[in-house]
Amino acid sequence: MSNLASTRLLTLGLVNSLLWSLYLLLTRHVVSGARLDAWAYTLVQLLAAGLVLLWIGRRAAGSWSDLLAPWTVGYAFLRVAINGATAAAVAWLAITQSTLLATISVLIGALSGWLLTRQAPPKRDWPGLALMGAGIAGLTAGRALARAGRSVLSAT
Repeated sequence: MSNLASTRLLTLGLVNSLLWSLYLLLTRHVVSGARLDAWAYTLVQLLAAGLVLLWIGRRAAGSWSDLLAPWTVGYAFLRVAINGATAAAVAWLAITQSTLLATISVLIGALSGWLLTRQAPPKRDWPGLALMGAGIAGLTAGRALARAGRSVLSAT
């Protein structure tokens, strides 16, 4: 891969992270601030996005009947569940908790990909995965210790 392509991919990844963070911030503001139900918000969000994507792809080659295959319909329901759970997590949990859950999904994705494809993640990914795992373990242990400390204080 050329240096220019690598720079573009890194830039794309950083922009994606920025947009995802902005999306989570706006979701928290809209759902919590307006006291909306996270699932209703997800329904409106996905219906609006779906209509826009249908309009954009209206002239694309392909078969509409292929889109109704069981796996694509199953994927669509999974996508709705993921977006709804994300909106609920952002609205109902502390930012650190919802971020921790989002970080865990990276490790779960790497592990499930390894199990499903029987291919280990590339060696260049291992240091990052190990750091993420250590960070998650540290945050979880810290929260458990804080919770234990609060319960000891409330018992006395």
